[in-house]
Amino acid sequence: MKKLINLIFSMMCITTLFTVTFSSCSDDDENRAYESVQIVGVKVNNELYTPSSVSAAETTVLIPAGVDLSKAKLQLLVINGTANFVNDQEYDARKPLDLTLNGFDGTTVQTKLRIQSPPKLVSFIIEGMTVP
Repeated sequence: MKKLINLIFSMMCITTLFTVTFSSCSDDDENRAYESVQIVGVKVNNELYTPSSVSAAETTVLIPAGVDLSKAKLQLLVINGTANFVNDQEYDARKPLDLTLNGFDGTTVQTKLRIQSPPKLVSFIIEGMTVP
């Protein structure tokens, strides 16, 4: 008799656990609106950088001085959408790259990716005298 009571109690606990688990799930998240598509990260030669300024028309990424951007291996990290961009390819990033971002909410954004690396100063000249 005691085994039967324990078995019934165990079954009630398991039934209660399943009921609570499945009734707590809701479908409200499927009706939420997507945020707009945007670039949140750029890998330049396998180094990850975050954009310093992001707008609908342009995304600017500042990287350390002296990085050669003529043949830079680029990867994009885009949230809430996709881009017409092939990752792990060499690009000439000295000039802005035109991109089309397609959002999961159906929007299409035309933007420019601008990667800026100031020249590295190795020496300078003060009126005829070279200073290292």
